[in-house]
Amino acid sequence: MAHKSKILIIGGTGCIGKYIVEESAKAGHPTFALVRENTASNPEKSKLIESFKSFGVTLLHGDIYHHESLLKAIKKVDVVISAVGSQQIADQVKIIAAIKEAGNIKRFIPSEFGTDVDRVNAVEPAAHFFRVKASIRRSIEAEGVPYTYLVSNGFAGYFLPNFGHADATAPPRDKVVIIGDGNPKAIFVKEEDIATYTIKAVDDPRTLNKILYLRPPANILSFNEIVSLWEKKIGKTLEKIYVQEDQLLKKIQESPIPLNLLLSISHSAFVKGDSTNFEIKASFGVEASELYPEVKYTTVDEYLDQVSQPSSSAMSKQRRSGYEPSDTETEGYESSWFETNHENGVLVSEGLKNVMPRNTSPMIMRLNINRGHHSSRFGYEVSSPANGSKVSPA
Repeated sequence: MAHKSKILIIGGTGCIGKYIVEESAKAGHPTFALVRENTASNPEKSKLIESFKSFGVTLLHGDIYHHESLLKAIKKVDVVISAVGSQQIADQVKIIAAIKEAGNIKRFIPSEFGTDVDRVNAVEPAAHFFRVKASIRRSIEAEGVPYTYLVSNGFAGYFLPNFGHADATAPPRDKVVIIGDGNPKAIFVKEEDIATYTIKAVDDPRTLNKILYLRPPANILSFNEIVSLWEKKIGKTLEKIYVQEDQLLKKIQESPIPLNLLLSISHSAFVKGDSTNFEIKASFGVEASELYPEVKYTTVDEYLDQVSQPSSSAMSKQRRSGYEPSDTETEGYESSWFETNHENGVLVSEGLKNVMPRNTSPMIMRLNINRGHHSSRFGYEVSSPANGSKVSPA
């Protein structure tokens, strides 16, 4: 039996971290989770913490801001995986420094789990956010720390169950807002599959000092293609509202933080196609489904089958309650007015949620937050003579 590396997960109670902790333990790796003492005693996290213990995970109390506890934890393992939230991305330099001092780590996977930050065409403020992630890559390389960068692209669980609509438990059945023309290809991967590929990479020499891209072929779809799949499942054609790029860019410029960040990330994914608009070259990357064909990943088509079932509503609510998202991911964004999801998710005004139509896509609400009325669209629309769908005027 091949040697299984000892793995430390930092940020293991977060939205992707918990899946990585579970997969690491189930794959037979001696697994350690660094948790703050107040997190371990948090009633909302207790169920998750108990599940970790049932899998044989060793809990270590510590914090990336407490060098001694961080260093002590790192010295116990072979591999460090960071799944810290967006507010701690820049502070991963503290993890890098501890890894360098410890001198025993054979692989570090920093918290990325999104787009390839070295190959994006994002506008501000997303461009700055991606530069911060890229700066962590440069720090890792400068210190000579062995690494794997994990480019997971979109989280299926934050988009497919409701097409990003925070107040719905199923994809839309009446109307859907589509960013741009809906043709650029995006990628959505189920969180459990992201964790599976992540753990498979830790002892694989083919992924050492490389970018591991998750591009499962069946999950490379445009927004239009995803909507079409859904329409076939429900036997109904949805009303489509297309958001022109120039209108989206204008809204990004006008919107406050953090709405402008979320809109600019959506622009990167759905207008620029930043997940798929470049070729993976052997000099810098490898593709997960090619390396690990034995992994039976969940396809977008299969996922939509699941969320179309009546029982999926309860499952969706359960996935979004209690210990999700990470406490570190919501720092700086918590308020009674905004609800914030994953970077490919949704930010909506609580004041608008109760008056907006249910079962519609989130971009309607995103783009109306600063309006002085509660229109369900952009104020007015024009019909497209080509296909009868509606477009928002620039």
